Amino acid sequence: MKQLTIDIYNVKWTVLFVPKDYSALANGNHFNLGSCLYRTQEIIVADGQLPEAEFNTIAHELSHAILEQMTLDKDSYDCEDMAKFVGTYASYIVEQTKSIIDKLRGLVE
Repeated sequence: MKQLTIDIYNVKWTVLFVPKDYSALANGNHFNLGSCLYRTQEIIVADGQLPEAEFNTIAHELSHAILEQMTLDKDSYDCEDMAKFVGTYASYIVEQTKSIIDKLRGLVE
């Protein structure tokens, strides 16, 4: 298991790269490629994904983390809210994702 600590808007989060059958990724009869655990500020990513899938998984879970920190009412999201979110945070999410992947490569090399 590989582990990184990142800062998401002044809150420390741990990113864990785990086997694809890791318990935190379990979802019924299958395993997700990623998970965001808000209570413990952990982002869990299944290891061994193809590069594009890994990038998408990390960006997806970062989006969950940011949305949680914004404390938006999850039952009231609409298209306009999501458009504002993307417009505001997309470049940050992409840069953070690239940084995580670069750090991960440093752990592996």
